[in-house]
Amino acid sequence: MAIYHAVNTTDILAVCALLAVIALPSFGAGQAVGIKHPILDHNVDKANAASYEKAVERVMAMDEEEMLAFVPDRPMRVFIQCPNCYGGAYSGVFEWSIDRPDELKCKYCGMVFPNDEFPDDQIIEGTNSLGEKFSYRYYHEPKKDINMFFRAHIMMCKRGWLLNQVLALAWAYHATGKEEYARKSALILDRIAQLYPHYPAMYQWITAFHFPAKQEPPWPRAGGKWGRWMESEIPEDSIISAYDLIYDSPALDQLSKLRGYDVREKFENDFLKATWEYINTWDDFTDNIAPSYLMRTARIGQVINEPHYVHWAYHWMLEILYGGCFYDGMWREAPSYHYQTISRIESDFRELTGYSDPPGYVDEEYGVRFDNLDPKKDNPFISRALRLLPYWISPVGSALPSTTRGPVKAAQVPA
Repeated sequence: MAIYHAVNTTDILAVCALLAVIALPSFGAGQAVGIKHPILDHNVDKANAASYEKAVERVMAMDEEEMLAFVPDRPMRVFIQCPNCYGGAYSGVFEWSIDRPDELKCKYCGMVFPNDEFPDDQIIEGTNSLGEKFSYRYYHEPKKDINMFFRAHIMMCKRGWLLNQVLALAWAYHATGKEEYARKSALILDRIAQLYPHYPAMYQWITAFHFPAKQEPPWPRAGGKWGRWMESEIPEDSIISAYDLIYDSPALDQLSKLRGYDVREKFENDFLKATWEYINTWDDFTDNIAPSYLMRTARIGQVINEPHYVHWAYHWMLEILYGGCFYDGMWREAPSYHYQTISRIESDFRELTGYSDPPGYVDEEYGVRFDNLDPKKDNPFISRALRLLPYWISPVGSALPSTTRGPVKAAQVPA
């Protein structure tokens, strides 16, 4: 259990009771207020409203305290093994159920954790950048010298379930217009914004999970606050989409009055922007999974009306294409990575097609503005890279094995 608790529930309730009787100014100062949402295309079919409502019955049956307890108050642990049988790899070993949310069950031997046979009675302690103390319980396996953080892994399972629900609630709201769905989704997003600034940065690798030597940037690339490595710090699409879908809901204004602060502004500043600022302490974003988090950043930029995020993401997409590919269009790593990276860049280009900056905007860092952006037309080199995809697939449909081709001799990004 964390020594520090980021939010004191009793204090919050007392403050909320006081605010309820005080006339507060109107809220709604989020950066994109005045812009019609949703911005992105979510493919919500209002004809399926009944199915959207059915999908959120369980979370709607929860009271607020039970639901918000699923948002962890510190970073989660991804990698874990079963000390009883060591079945499987370091992830996907355990089953988790919303019906028994505080337990893990091994898929291979059926043992349930935590338990007394493998007690998690050891503790690691550390502080965040604010000097607040945190601790994690773990079981130490002496034979393999591995620490197993069962409860921190349960946090991951709970958070994953809740993030599915926050989007499902937003879908239900968009399909039905019922404010009770938007309110619960807003409560979850607000809770994340309350807790994230207090998260310590954690080093996290397959057999390692500990507080790094310092909490100031640059933070460990292997690890993070929200994600299990730097690249996964940018939040999931479920969060971005949920915020976009409920952005114009009166539920956010009502919650702002109850909290005494602008919920939109806090969520954008203390979470969405903070995750980008976290990863931006690094200076290279051209790895083979970068297209995914770059596009998520571009989506955030569109939803919160922060066009620089779109320019930043697009800049690094071009660096991947021209700086990571050889002159023949081949990505610098194995064929499977070529397929993964280039096909994802094509998908990102397709999604950004037609994007325009707000009127009068010129990006200060890159000195350009986008009007009806057409990435594939502006970067015909991607066609050369895409032509290689079929050549790296074997007759049975699998990617051909290969090693990295050597030092990259990259194409040049066009001016």
